[in-house]
Amino acid sequence: MGELSAGFGGFGSPLERLFSGDPRQWIEENLWIVDEEGILRPLVFDVSQGYYYGKIFPLKSFHESINALCLKDRAARWTTFVNAVIFAYVVNVPGVDAISVLHDDGAAEKTGRILDIFYDNLRAEAKGKKGHWDTHYREIEHGPPGGGGGIERRLVSSVSVSTARRKSFGRTQKFKIVNWDESGEYEETYERELATSIGGAMVPTAWVFKGSTSGGPGGLFHADWKAIKGGEVPG
Repeated sequence: MGELSAGFGGFGSPLERLFSGDPRQWIEENLWIVDEEGILRPLVFDVSQGYYYGKIFPLKSFHESINALCLKDRAARWTTFVNAVIFAYVVNVPGVDAISVLHDDGAAEKTGRILDIFYDNLRAEAKGKKGHWDTHYREIEHGPPGGGGGIERRLVSSVSVSTARRKSFGRTQKFKIVNWDESGEYEETYERELATSIGGAMVPTAWVFKGSTSGGPGGLFHADWKAIKGGEVPG
């Protein structure tokens, strides 16, 4: 993972704060979305997104872990919030692999469009270079070793977008950020296999986001929710 240095900007700059685990200012100054009326506009967190942010961030360190569950309503914009966090780190930090797992193809396509809008409307100097880029996998190539920030290790970051039914994701990567979207709606036959597959492909300080509308009792999302509420696991 790339280390922080003055090469990433002065102390207290949006990029410096992003690297320390506080990405909000960078997101709001750099990312654009298409709203419900089809208008392209800057992404400024609304009340619900600001609430999510305040519950999860800022971190003490980029290397602190996150285990965040959100029982959301469909208008709460959790998906945009989490994908903004994912994109901010993939485009800025070498060696960050992320994955969003969705419950169906339509949700996966929507997430892919959000990521593409982020990239297409980012300032040229902030974009980085596209590597492999397709429906299920988007890759950013970072600068050469020693070219800034003391980067000496892996120079590629990526975000995978998949559905619960796909079997080909997450086999060779170690994920820093994992987004389980609408996990309460995953078919039970795939749910435990997913948990085992992706759980074994996460770094020890992974950021895990699980958001779902209410699906009633049962399933791993409900079990995780009870475990966190009961103090059995951190979150």
